[in-house]
Amino acid sequence: MQCLGSPSRADTDIAHNQGKWLEIGTASVRNFRFVGYKRLSVWLVLLITSLPIHTIYNSVVFTSTAMHQYKVLIAPNVGDFSLASSECVRSALSLTESDFRQSMPHDSLEHLSPKECIDTFATNYLPGRGTLLLLTNELDHDNITVWDAGTGSGPRTSMKKGRKDYDWMCRGEQALDVCNGDQIDPEQWKVTASPLEDKQLNITAPSQQGTLTFNKDTFAKVSPCYDERPAVPKSLCRDMETLYRYILEHQELDNVLHFLREPENWANSSWAGAITVREVSKCAYPSENGSGKKETFKIEGCLSEKIPESCQLMFSFPIAIVVLVLNVLNIACLFITARDSRDDVLLTMGDAISSFLSRPDPNSRGRCLSSKSNVYTKAFSSSSETRYSQVNIPKRLPRLKRWFHSINSFHWYLTVVLYFASLAGSIYLHLIAFSSLKSEYEGGSLPGLSADSRKPTSVTPVSSMKSSNSKDIMSLMLLANIPQLVLSISYFLYNNLLTTMLLAAEYNSYALHRRYLRVTKPQGKQRSELYISLPHRYGLPLIALFAVLHWLTSQSLFYVQEIPFYADGRLADSFTVSALGFSSVPMIIAVTLGSIMLIAVFGLSLRRFGSRMPLAANCSAGISAACHPPENDKDAAFEPVMWGEVVINTPQELERLGGDDETRSTLSRASTATHDRGSRSTSVRVSNAMAALSLESTGVAHCSFTSHDVVKPSPRQLYS
Repeated sequence: MQCLGSPSRADTDIAHNQGKWLEIGTASVRNFRFVGYKRLSVWLVLLITSLPIHTIYNSVVFTSTAMHQYKVLIAPNVGDFSLASSECVRSALSLTESDFRQSMPHDSLEHLSPKECIDTFATNYLPGRGTLLLLTNELDHDNITVWDAGTGSGPRTSMKKGRKDYDWMCRGEQALDVCNGDQIDPEQWKVTASPLEDKQLNITAPSQQGTLTFNKDTFAKVSPCYDERPAVPKSLCRDMETLYRYILEHQELDNVLHFLREPENWANSSWAGAITVREVSKCAYPSENGSGKKETFKIEGCLSEKIPESCQLMFSFPIAIVVLVLNVLNIACLFITARDSRDDVLLTMGDAISSFLSRPDPNSRGRCLSSKSNVYTKAFSSSSETRYSQVNIPKRLPRLKRWFHSINSFHWYLTVVLYFASLAGSIYLHLIAFSSLKSEYEGGSLPGLSADSRKPTSVTPVSSMKSSNSKDIMSLMLLANIPQLVLSISYFLYNNLLTTMLLAAEYNSYALHRRYLRVTKPQGKQRSELYISLPHRYGLPLIALFAVLHWLTSQSLFYVQEIPFYADGRLADSFTVSALGFSSVPMIIAVTLGSIMLIAVFGLSLRRFGSRMPLAANCSAGISAACHPPENDKDAAFEPVMWGEVVINTPQELERLGGDDETRSTLSRASTATHDRGSRSTSVRVSNAMAALSLESTGVAHCSFTSHDVVKPSPRQLYS
């Protein structure tokens, strides 16, 4: 982009003739008025096609994390038992007996203490965990019974505020308003559960057709007494109804047998004596546990099934096509730029000095101490108002300046504003994240930060949606990549800051040492320019630092999909969540690194220049004014050059360079012109200059780049 905005010598001459100046050696927008609309069009296409790449490139490939629902069961705390013998356990896990034996060998379960169990499972994002067995001493080992304590993780079936994936952990006697693992005492941890096996009584009673078998749930369906025309005596129906009403309220075997043995309860006691009662187990399901029997058990430990973590690397084909097309357009723009037909392009400061030494610009004659700060619009125009302005008056050397004086104030402001905007955005994200964590861990301490940015315990969703709409997903992807765009803009700002300061420092070094000019197309003793912006010792570290910042930012704010699975392995695709994840640790590191970089640039900008040479920086007019060598120095551009006070041997040469009599004549005309216009301040400056000139025994001297010998400029000497 710097190449497209670099002017040719012809463009520079046109600008100087119109009283304008252009920027040399740095990326510039102001130059496009003179370099042509074709290059402006290519520059705009390059800009427009580059910006979207930064906002969508990271979303071409993204990850999806599988969240497996895990079943929580309460079992006896014994050293040797086989859950596979329980049909209800296998039914709850939707496994066959062979699958169950294969998936849950006892030696594959990790034993956890109550504290370890709470610390491990008290999180909303828990990959890599399967069935959890809570062990208790309050269940009978001789008659093993397994209880259902609920489920954790998996599909966001609730999606309700305050609901957590580990609410089962607090369904005991803790009476916590909000489930928080930090508030549970591991020594007194109790969990409420419902039985997986529901005990019920099967009744086999004599009937007209032989025998009739029923229980409290099936009596109404099989009883002949509910027919329109019952085929059994009314006395038998009364006895059957009496038995049914009793077993509705009493399911204890001993109580029912005792009730059958009491003759006064029956119209036909012999019928009651012939009844057989058998206790059987029936598997209960979670939907039936809502209002069923519940008990609370003290937990002595846990057995946790560890399952392989699963994730997917997703590829977005539409986004990849868009990125590919944009890159093709970028390559086309680069190809057009490389085929620039101009031979006199002033791409670097060395190119400009070489061109102006070979062919001095008459517009800047007699202004050898012009700097970027005092060259302003129309300074080179031919009107009397500007011809005799402060630029035309002989000057003394400026005071020693610092590197930051070479930078436009607006550029500094923009860089600082962008930094504080990024800092504010980071703080805002932290507030959202910690607000979410605070509500999740209300009443307890917040979890520690993890250095692993993708570790579930360190990731907080700052925005999420259940929508599968591509527009909604794209909006999250764009939002996740906005910081990447900000970083790219920051890179250009930092690059331009350093380029301008180092360009000014290199320009200033010509007043200290004689050096070869570094140009893009070397001739004579000129040297080839190895870079067009930053030297490698600055450019490579800057690229490396911003590469690290881009990576840290991608780990701080990222798009992720959560694909949930039920405990039986079924995909819960209707609960797939697209989320914008945020991780604090990489963001903190990125902000710290960005702050250090800004401080480093500020510290670098406080360095002093080595000489009092006027600060032309990237200003074409300032460079042009410093390139009026002696008449006999025709090949200065191709020899080692140095800036300083030119040794003038003849009055004619002094007159040609704009000094002595011509300067006095210029000041005289300036005094008359300013007096006629009534400009008191300018008149005073001109009068002071004439007075100073009359006191100088050596007259007005001249400074320039030259291959001849030079004298170190004197702070007391006037120069033009």
